[in-house]
Amino acid sequence: MAREPRNLSHTVMKALTVLEHIAENGHELGVNEVARDLGMDPSTVHRLMATLRYRGYLRQNRETSKYGIGPTVLRLARSVETVSYLRRVALPYMNRLVEATEETAHLLVLQGAEGVYVEKVDSPKTVRMVSYIGKREYLHCSAVGKAILAYLPDDEVQWIIETAGLPRLTPNTITDPEKLWEHLAEVRRSGYALDDEEGEEGIRCVGAPVFDMTGRPVAAISVAAPLYRTGRERLQEFAPLLLDAAREISAHMGYMPGDGTE
Repeated sequence: MAREPRNLSHTVMKALTVLEHIAENGHELGVNEVARDLGMDPSTVHRLMATLRYRGYLRQNRETSKYGIGPTVLRLARSVETVSYLRRVALPYMNRLVEATEETAHLLVLQGAEGVYVEKVDSPKTVRMVSYIGKREYLHCSAVGKAILAYLPDDEVQWIIETAGLPRLTPNTITDPEKLWEHLAEVRRSGYALDDEEGEEGIRCVGAPVFDMTGRPVAAISVAAPLYRTGRERLQEFAPLLLDAAREISAHMGYMPGDGTE
């Protein structure tokens, strides 16, 4: 067995052990049952299960006082399933974008106050944007991020600004909240966002939002290219292709236009 790292939290490890045991058991369990099965102190198990219940990872049956898997676990599972489905749906459209533009395509999903790249299709050209699936991205300085921000509720955008900040990554990064709000209004008018070396010097991108069935922007797709072969005019030529792809992906996600988001 591999040696356990020194920087682990034993309390968290115990809580996860309890959660996994209940999930794998298949039916509700009481505190004493879990304590017996795992060889743990009942009072410790009680505190752990009460905490997990408070955070929604467990639910307690009022009649039996036993515990089962809670709504937070189910919500997280659905989130994973949604991203998996989104990747499957988006990939053919991303391949077509790369075939048409010969540049790199990305799919980014909103995660808290940041974005995470969950899919990419590389440009066939030798010189291209370097990126990877799983990379986290600030929203204020990328085309995909701004495409999402532009359609989020104002209070959520304000929360993201306060939580993640507006750090300067290049000389072109928008770091003034007022200027960002003005820029997002422009994105809503055009339907797509441009990134002119705002997140990475030497790279330009164009991004468009992907909506779910509620009209919420849950993701965005983009085309990214090196500066030396991509002027703003060329990016704007990519925009109609990108918007068509985003609409098709949104339709697969259950989005129906005409609800005020576009």
